[in-house]
Amino acid sequence: MLTKIRNGQKRNKKEICIGIQSKICQQVLDCFVQDGWINYWYFKPGSNGNEVYVCLKYYAKKSAFQKLSLISKPSRKIYISVNELSLHLNSRPKITSLFKNQLLNEYHPFETWVLSTSNGILTCKNAYKKQIGGLLLCSVY
Repeated sequence: MLTKIRNGQKRNKKEICIGIQSKICQQVLDCFVQDGWINYWYFKPGSNGNEVYVCLKYYAKKSAFQKLSLISKPSRKIYISVNELSLHLNSRPKITSLFKNQLLNEYHPFETWVLSTSNGILTCKNAYKKQIGGLLLCSVY
């Protein structure tokens, strides 16, 4: 799903079809809409069932995000605690080396993390408000 969104952004498409997706993918898309990375998404009946379409967002003919990357994979799961969430949300370039995982040490001021928590799929801001950590799914900036 993330690759199809990235490819659509690179080709300046207004809308892309990402096929039939799971509920987790739909919740991740909800997080992207909530934070303003995409305009909206919807179902459209297709030959195999309901397909998901995503309307991409651009500012002055530039994509809304620079990088969209998958962080956790089945072979490498990265869990984030509430303390690490507070470091991320209040981070400065000096203190990013405090993260245990080297993948998280880059500093991007507008980066959003999407986490899978016990309360569902949440952005880093919402997870911090609820004081819960979880599995880091992807990163957008």
